[in-house]
Amino acid sequence: MLRHNITLQEFIEAIDGNCISIEHLAKTLDIDLKLAYKLLEKSIKILKRKGKKIKIYKAQCKKCGFVFDRLNPTKCPRCGSMWIEREIICVK
Repeated sequence: MLRHNITLQEFIEAIDGNCISIEHLAKTLDIDLKLAYKLLEKSIKILKRKGKKIKIYKAQCKKCGFVFDRLNPTKCPRCGSMWIEREIICVK
């Protein structure tokens, strides 16, 4: 059963000072991937205000190598594959 009551503070503490994929983060915190993306968008704004450096390595299709511009891709527009390497977030 996935958690639905994670606080934004808990999420920020999990990514602060780390490099972690959004998929691994969702599994670690036991939350839905969709919720992880929503919390990530809010967390980025807060962490930037605190002067943290945030680097997001974009998602990439594992089949053809297409690099996605947006968060939370579902299907590769080039080859149609759903075999996607999720974003990696680094906060320092």
